[in-house]
Amino acid sequence: MAEDVPAAIGQDPATAARLILYSRAIRDLGEGLRSITAHLEFVNRESRDLDIPEQASTAIAECCAEFHGLIGDVRKQILKLEDQLGLRPGQAPHDPDDKKPDPRQTMRFITTWLTDGIDGLLALATELEQPQSGGMIDTVGALVLLHECTANIDNAQSAILDRIDAIEGQLPPQGEGAGQSIA
Repeated sequence: MAEDVPAAIGQDPATAARLILYSRAIRDLGEGLRSITAHLEFVNRESRDLDIPEQASTAIAECCAEFHGLIGDVRKQILKLEDQLGLRPGQAPHDPDDKKPDPRQTMRFITTWLTDGIDGLLALATELEQPQSGGMIDTVGALVLLHECTANIDNAQSAILDRIDAIEGQLPPQGEGAGQSIA
């Protein structure tokens, strides 16, 4: 077990178990982001093949691109989180200028940015459904595509948030170990 997580080797059993949990959670965060990215790419690609107004297609593409940007920011925060959780002992930090080494703050950024992305998709779907917007979406297929992908992304996001909760549940009380990795 500990061999899979170099930071856990030589640690006391409780610390090793915590580092293994952190490592698995980080791996799961990456898998969740890959799932979200795949769904964003799918909705973006498939929406171009639907018979919908150009304005709707453009709005979907822009929303997906914005969410992709947020995913890039989340990936950077996950790298920072690895450092903060003590998963990379002896290696240079991903962000040597990080002045706020509290993993709780990093996890709040991750949660906020993922929530912003899903909220953007939901707002777009709602906007495209509205008759007062000129009924931008003419086909049920486009709405089904957007809602289905949004549901799949929401499921992946929920799994990510569960892993963040698992990490947070293993962190020492706030204030302990401030300014250093919390392994």
